[in-house]
Amino acid sequence: MTRCASRGYGILAAWMALAVVVAPALGADNEHGIAVIVGNKAYDGETPAVDFAHNDAEAMKRFVINVLGYREGNVIDLRDATKGKLETVFGNARDHRGQLFNWVKAGKSNVVVFYSGHGVPDTEGRSYLLPVDGDPEFGHIGGYALDVLYENLAKIDAPSITVYLDTCFSGQTPRGYLLEGSGVVPTPREIATPAKLTILTAAQADQMARWDEESGHGLFTAHLLKALGGEADRADWGDGNGEVTLAEARAYLDEEMSYQARRRYGKPQAVMAVGDETSVLAALTTEPEEEEEESEAEWEEEEESEAEWEVEPLDEQLVALRNANVRSVPSTDGDKLETLPTGTEVTVTGKVWFLSSDEDGDWYRIALADGAEAYVWAPLVGEAQGLVPEPATELSLAVWDRIVDSNRAADFESFLTQYPNSPMASFASNRLAELRRVAVVSPPPAPEATASTHRVGESFRECTGCPEMVVVPGGSFQMGSPSDEEGRYDDEEPLHHVSVPQALAVGKYEVTFSQWDACVSAGGCDHDAEDAGWGRGSQPVIDVSWTDAQEYVRWLSRETGSEYRLLSEAEWEYAARAGTQTARYWGGYIGDNQANCDGCGSPWDDMQTAPIGSFAPNAFGLYDMLGNVLEWTQDCSNGDYSGAPTHSIAWQGDSDCSRVRRGGSWYSTPRLVRSAARQWNDNDTREYRCGFRVARTLF
Repeated sequence: MTRCASRGYGILAAWMALAVVVAPALGADNEHGIAVIVGNKAYDGETPAVDFAHNDAEAMKRFVINVLGYREGNVIDLRDATKGKLETVFGNARDHRGQLFNWVKAGKSNVVVFYSGHGVPDTEGRSYLLPVDGDPEFGHIGGYALDVLYENLAKIDAPSITVYLDTCFSGQTPRGYLLEGSGVVPTPREIATPAKLTILTAAQADQMARWDEESGHGLFTAHLLKALGGEADRADWGDGNGEVTLAEARAYLDEEMSYQARRRYGKPQAVMAVGDETSVLAALTTEPEEEEEESEAEWEEEEESEAEWEVEPLDEQLVALRNANVRSVPSTDGDKLETLPTGTEVTVTGKVWFLSSDEDGDWYRIALADGAEAYVWAPLVGEAQGLVPEPATELSLAVWDRIVDSNRAADFESFLTQYPNSPMASFASNRLAELRRVAVVSPPPAPEATASTHRVGESFRECTGCPEMVVVPGGSFQMGSPSDEEGRYDDEEPLHHVSVPQALAVGKYEVTFSQWDACVSAGGCDHDAEDAGWGRGSQPVIDVSWTDAQEYVRWLSRETGSEYRLLSEAEWEYAARAGTQTARYWGGYIGDNQANCDGCGSPWDDMQTAPIGSFAPNAFGLYDMLGNVLEWTQDCSNGDYSGAPTHSIAWQGDSDCSRVRRGGSWYSTPRLVRSAARQWNDNDTREYRCGFRVARTLF
């Protein structure tokens, strides 16, 4: 849930694009509008940062300018505001005439106030916005009182005053409690709100306002901007009249935001809405349509000119190298029309070239049997070499289907020996050459017996119900991402050499519900993890914190007499890469149906976890190292790799530090499903998208 503030401008980018096709209905009425945008991220002392506060503030600033029609010069933009700055803008309990009051044209200026940052209660339940120089223990001294804010705003002569607060006043944050003690904090008391204000707050009095690391925004802000952009005016929540009212926005947030909070984190979050439910928060009109009906030819020409890709004509007969999904557009977001079995002849009519560098992968346009056109991912099709008798062809294709995703050179050597004339022989030769070029480890380890008698590459299980383990060789690798890797984040640098001095055993799969439930039944684990209705058994366990994972490895160590633990972050990346330096262990692009994520092209994308082992393993024989569920590691979070260890031990810190999670999940975008991508969260956080994998020391 917690990420660096630099990552994720998805909502902002969406609003910048929206400004091209949406015009403010209020038009000139908003030329006098005044907005105050506050993003408090970097707090003094030990107060944790609000990682996405600047992202939230920038996105809302773009919204009021590009969509509501406010002039940029009428936006008071505060980043990391002190108490003195907040009082300068909003006034204080003695004098309400701050900068905002002075900027408003009486009776003409609509006012929008947005705040993203910490909120705190005091010992009597009074609520405060926390300036970056404030101490959360002394909100009554260093905080800006919420009731003072509302009273001062009510004294402004404005047609409308709307307040959006992406904060909460329960004293909770995604990184723990802001107040000292047991986590019991006073319930914020109700504030008498002036009737002229319209207010939406991210969470109820006893709830936490959560972050959405996938979009790089607060969960509230991400959904609020969608609501104000017109989603809340749709049939499910509104009347479709082009205006978003408070009632419509609340209905949308109560369903969509609250659902995502339950689905992702297993915790409630519901907005607080105050004001006239008929108040219009946003009035949007699309650009007028042409009155004359375009001819079909003109429409097709216009559609092609606005497409995000171009097609270079081709006329080639290729063959499906493995089962290939056929898509309606050259993207895994397209509808899956059918699946071509391995060996199917494919008529390629064009090569797709994307106009945007943000698009990934190579795609072919193909002709279907009925004459329609569709698209397949290019690496899944290629040229067939020679003809062989039909029975041998069928057999070789069946064998090819079993090894096509393998990262073992021996599999392709054996295939070429047995089927030298197979249509897949040239692809086997190419794959073999590729595997020989990439050193799996440096230096390549000999498959000798370890001190524990388990050999490199061997799988073993120490007890019925224990996780199956794979012996991974020692070696070394480059940790992090190169500067030219698409989608990389700054915390993945500097790229540095790390040694893994000895072989270790790594869980072949993520820990499953059946394995977790065995620990609970035996009394070794306290938490009865929820399965979100997706099933237990061979599903990866979810709804477990780093602290829960520690209970499991301690129990497993007692049961087996061996030393089980979590992987260090360096060990995790080494195991995930399995000798590769590409963004993912199967290559640079996300591809199609290689993993489970939001955009991976799997049946489970952005819906739920997949059963373990649903996708091809990496070269070490490890499954689901990318996608499906985030995996806890032993390490504390660090801003980047400056000063990181050069060997594979865990990079530790305080016992209550945030812990690193790796691999991305079923909900993650492809950008987070890379071998180098890093995430972290509080060690007691439980979510439906996070589980873990175990390691075992062999020496």
